[in-house]
Amino acid sequence: MKIDLTSVAFVVPFQTEEKDEMGQKKVKYIVWSHSFIPTMEKLREHIIRDKVPYDAWERLGYLSLTNSPIVDQNYVMKYVLDECAKYSLDIQCLCFDPANASKLMMDLSDQGYTVEEVYQSVKSLNEATQGFREQVYCGNIIYLHNPLLNYSMSNAVVRQQNGLIKIDKDASTKRIDPVDATLGAFKLAMYHDFEAENYDEYVSHFLDDMGA
Repeated sequence: MKIDLTSVAFVVPFQTEEKDEMGQKKVKYIVWSHSFIPTMEKLREHIIRDKVPYDAWERLGYLSLTNSPIVDQNYVMKYVLDECAKYSLDIQCLCFDPANASKLMMDLSDQGYTVEEVYQSVKSLNEATQGFREQVYCGNIIYLHNPLLNYSMSNAVVRQQNGLIKIDKDASTKRIDPVDATLGAFKLAMYHDFEAENYDEYVSHFLDDMGA
């Protein structure tokens, strides 16, 4: 919360009229992210250390300052809930890396949200990492432009351990937090139950609103 970016990602799965090899409707995923940093001082430190234009990304709305000594989790969560309300999203699950988030997760669970822990381990993220990569190759990820996510994705490398894979970064100044958040959200979105759902018209309007 002091050194790295804090990042959130949204993944909206939806079925299309296209059919896969098994005759099932193809599933596509709308993906976007946002990141947070505590203060302008920390932002300037990141610019010098990482040599990328965080100040421009902040002005363009891809990065927010929480104006607190460390990233304010309540500020981040308010952003998430406001974004979901803005686009009338039905929150199926809120996924967290449980490190430093236990209190927030408990509070949200008490408010009636479904909350899931997503550990940043090879065992936990192998399937999501492989699945997300496959969906990108198949053209099933509808990505909303974000230069900070682009930068993070360019820093991500794949590490193997006992036949399992997970993303990592190859230098201490390379940020991959938005990618971590995306894979954490995708882990749960992979298993979304589409039974009795039909929101093609909603998705069409949503994509128009998002400029996708």
